[in-house]
Amino acid sequence: TQSTWEHYKVQNNWFQWVQLAFGVWNALNDPLFGYLQDYSKWSCCKQRRYAMLFGGPLWAISFMVFWFSFSTNEGQAGYEYIAGIHLFISLFFWDTLFSYVLLAHCTLITEIDPNFSSRINAKWAAIIAGLLACWVAPMANYVSDGLQDMLIFRFYCLIVAIVASCSICYTGLHALTLKERTNQHNVHGDTYLKDASNSGPQEDTSFLHFCRLTWHLLCNRNFETFVWMTFLQEFHAKFLGNFVVIMLPFIYPGLTNSQQSIFLFIGSISSSILFLLTSNVISNIGYYSIFRYSFLWKITGSIALYCFGSQSPILILAFILIDITVIHFTMSMNDIALSDVADCDADNHQRGKRISGMIFGTNALITKPAQSFSPMLVMYILKSSGYQPDRNAASPSLPTQQTSNDSISASCFQLIVFVPLITGLIQFILW
Repeated sequence: TQSTWEHYKVQNNWFQWVQLAFGVWNALNDPLFGYLQDYSKWSCCKQRRYAMLFGGPLWAISFMVFWFSFSTNEGQAGYEYIAGIHLFISLFFWDTLFSYVLLAHCTLITEIDPNFSSRINAKWAAIIAGLLACWVAPMANYVSDGLQDMLIFRFYCLIVAIVASCSICYTGLHALTLKERTNQHNVHGDTYLKDASNSGPQEDTSFLHFCRLTWHLLCNRNFETFVWMTFLQEFHAKFLGNFVVIMLPFIYPGLTNSQQSIFLFIGSISSSILFLLTSNVISNIGYYSIFRYSFLWKITGSIALYCFGSQSPILILAFILIDITVIHFTMSMNDIALSDVADCDADNHQRGKRISGMIFGTNALITKPAQSFSPMLVMYILKSSGYQPDRNAASPSLPTQQTSNDSISASCFQLIVFVPLITGLIQFILW
């Protein structure tokens, strides 16, 4: 979104209004799509793999809409409206398909196999695929000379979109859920798939039913405590993702840009490598114990850093790196935990099928506000200490006065200590 804003000269008022409308839609579409995929009578919705098969190519197209302007003449009358409408359409088109396809992908982990070890193996394979694709964004910046050559950048994005679309379609063709495999095994003759929903009473698909299901989920203590735990998890992760790059020059002024890039790259892949190395441990002791240990680390590690690390930039960097690794390592197990919530909900309410889509969608509805609340709160704290972001560069504009510099450094250190300490303490008590 930021790149589109800068390249197509979208006016600030348009950008703010589009972001506001997008924030509302981004929060609401997850539970709506979850209900649609759980209770729709359309095959493209009720079967997860079909949702990916049909939605994947559309998602790839929506990705390309960003990079082809509706008008190339910036001097044209009304260009600011054209650029604003382009941002609005492309952002909403992309996010709608993203939520729809991602929701189907997440619920597949729940429904492919109820066995815990099988779900760990599925997540293991997904992380391997993510590591193989981690070079895509840096390569885009490299081949396009920092987005200066938009023709090459668009061609590169087209290749990425085609590869992604083919991968999603392959999943849509071959990722059969347990129910589909059972039905396929039981059919004879020319029938390919028996739809169990055709037998028995018709399901209620009214809006009242949607509200009733949502209320049941919000009253489910297992789901409620997990959701608020993940809200704090999302708050912590967004803090690290958005502000570590800003804080590094204040914490360790001697770091070069190359060293900062290497540090951030290690942080981006460390959690995936840790999951791959410890998947057997997770299978043996369960994700709940891993979560509890991570909360204890956040509490004890923060206290230790506060007591012994305030004057040691190396210790602060080591803590940040471990913190990034631990938070994303535990977040990689959220899908598995929500799968268990879906299993328990189906058993407790004697449902004929899991409402995995509703569970994943409602979880997103509650946790997504943390993605906005975290940057707002942290930026307020930094600005009150004297920090002024440079709008013309990605790095902060360092104050000329040493007192201001020291004040910002102190605020950065306190945030690095107290964000994991407070979130970890609440999470440990809550879940």
